[in-house]
Amino acid sequence: MALPKSVCIPMLAIQMTEIVLIVMLNFITILVFTKTSFLRRRSLYLVLNLAVIDMLVGGLSETNIFLKIGNLCHIWKVPVPGNDERNLCTLHLLFVIASVTNLVAISIERMHATFRPLRHRFIKKRTYSVIITVIWATAASLTTAIVLTTDPDDTESLLIYYELNSFNGISLLVICACYASIAIKVHRGLHLLPHGAVSRERKLSKTLFILTVVSLLMWLPFTIGSFLQFSTDILTSFLIKTRELWFNFVCIVLLYANSLFNPTLYAFRLPDFRRAMISLFCRARQRRFVPVLNQNVMHRV
Repeated sequence: MALPKSVCIPMLAIQMTEIVLIVMLNFITILVFTKTSFLRRRSLYLVLNLAVIDMLVGGLSETNIFLKIGNLCHIWKVPVPGNDERNLCTLHLLFVIASVTNLVAISIERMHATFRPLRHRFIKKRTYSVIITVIWATAASLTTAIVLTTDPDDTESLLIYYELNSFNGISLLVICACYASIAIKVHRGLHLLPHGAVSRERKLSKTLFILTVVSLLMWLPFTIGSFLQFSTDILTSFLIKTRELWFNFVCIVLLYANSLFNPTLYAFRLPDFRRAMISLFCRARQRRFVPVLNQNVMHRV
């Protein structure tokens, strides 16, 4: 069924803006982390991996929804190989699980940095490479298992939501336990590192805690709405009096806005990241204007 243009145009405009911002800001984040030597420390490897996940969320997963809305509005006709509903479901599950798993890994890594600060300083880079590999392998295997146990013609099966919410629930318990233990440890002030290192680790732990909380809050409307919509008549009866399409769209926009929030948080909460980003753009601007200045000098000569 075709959607009216009065609904389609605002939706597509909002989603296009969000996609561009997600891809652009996370690309800048990855660029800053990779181009700045003092940011290439081991404690930020998982943050860098999260930025990669967020960029893929906007570039692939949300773009798929954007193209689907355009098809429904008859604004364009983009053929998608295979069952596009199933492909969309697979992409969504892959990135959601990868993101949640990465947040679990970050919380465990922060707990280790708090309880074993000296040992944490000597963790090898290879260990983080293994952790990142495990994150993607976990996301791929769980996504495959969920998709294969779901009817190909029923991508909105309750089984998807039960399995995904079970995984999210277990992950939330682990995250809460890790940050609760970190809070108790920091409150007691039992640290072995020098004062400067302690302050930096505390700042990073607090920033990543805020990131985790906001991520979970932004997932909540979509998760609860989807569960109620497909398991009870509570949401269905409510949506009869409102606009179901806009409700679902707002939930999706909030879900993907999580990938937009993360790089913004780094810029405001991490002074090293902020300085590196400003320095990187200043150097790029200088390189751009040097040839122009040289041409002007040569012209005057």
